[in-house]
Amino acid sequence: MQTRNRDYYRNRKRAETPSTKKYIIVFTLLLILPFAKFTATEVVIQPVMNFFTGLTDKTVSLSTGNQNQDLTSQDAIEKDALSVETFSLFNQPPKQEIPPPPENPQKPENALPIITKFYQYSPTAVILNNQGAGLIKNATTRPASEIESVISQPLPFKVEVSSDKPQVLIMHTHSTESYEKFDLGYYNPATSSRSTDENNNMIAVGKAVTAELQKNGINTIHDTTMHDQPYTGAYDKSEITVKNHLKSNPSIKVVIDVHRDAIETGDGSRYKPTAKIGDKNASQMMIIAGTSGKGITLPNPDENLKFASKLQNQLESMYPGLTRPLLYDYRHYNQDLTTGSLLVEVGGHANTIAESVYSGTLLGSAISELFKNQA
Repeated sequence: MQTRNRDYYRNRKRAETPSTKKYIIVFTLLLILPFAKFTATEVVIQPVMNFFTGLTDKTVSLSTGNQNQDLTSQDAIEKDALSVETFSLFNQPPKQEIPPPPENPQKPENALPIITKFYQYSPTAVILNNQGAGLIKNATTRPASEIESVISQPLPFKVEVSSDKPQVLIMHTHSTESYEKFDLGYYNPATSSRSTDENNNMIAVGKAVTAELQKNGINTIHDTTMHDQPYTGAYDKSEITVKNHLKSNPSIKVVIDVHRDAIETGDGSRYKPTAKIGDKNASQMMIIAGTSGKGITLPNPDENLKFASKLQNQLESMYPGLTRPLLYDYRHYNQDLTTGSLLVEVGGHANTIAESVYSGTLLGSAISELFKNQA
């Protein structure tokens, strides 16, 4: 390396007169300003770019009205907001990534236990065999012989596979019902069991169901409206949403309202209904079919019961142990809107999101097989 003497640096310093320094500063600013301008422009333009990018995103939100309008008004039904996720048969949604558990989680001092439990039947209820696979919990006064006669009959609708028109609507009255993120054996009671994070609530499960249906050629709409924000009146709001979809897409035969359960004891312990399907834990699910009585009026509850029993039969035939007994009870749950309306509870608030998304995939697979094999 060449060594420069003291005179070289002395002469260089003399050359840097105040005028020279000014030129250096100006030259430096000229170099920097274009980049600064670009950055500022990027900040201004970015929201506009995001807007146009959003138009091509798989989630389409149509806000044309107030969800809290008078529910008896026909205008409210026609103008209410819809948030839907639609996928073509050739444009599948991306696979959901579940984050791994932390290596050394810090257990809070007030942590309470989570107990894994496999639910098969309730000894306090009347249990019926469901056509060879699964069980039905009859919480009504209806004779077992009548129920058995109903579930032996065929489905009241025909789902078209590979149709260009929507056949199934997946939606959530209680969208913000959420799950544990990791299987730690305990939970923090200070943490809410509801979340607007779509990666950890019912919308994530609905996405899994929808993806599997689409993969199997069942044209499906996934509505992602959060009807429980606020919680009061959630079923009134979801009723409007379903009616909007049925009006826009009269081809829809099936509406499945996907929820989760919440099983907790008096001492705060929480149970997670779990089944081993393959080599993975899955959240057990419970199908609920409502009927008329005790102030509940449904026009065609037997039609929904036929669908409920056949879906549970399909699930248990493909994935033994995945379902808890089908609950047949005096419930409404907007099951008066179609002859294929059901409520399905996937796991409980003590299950993990991974277990529940997995069950969502299994549910979508069973629904697909049921319709593809429909006579």
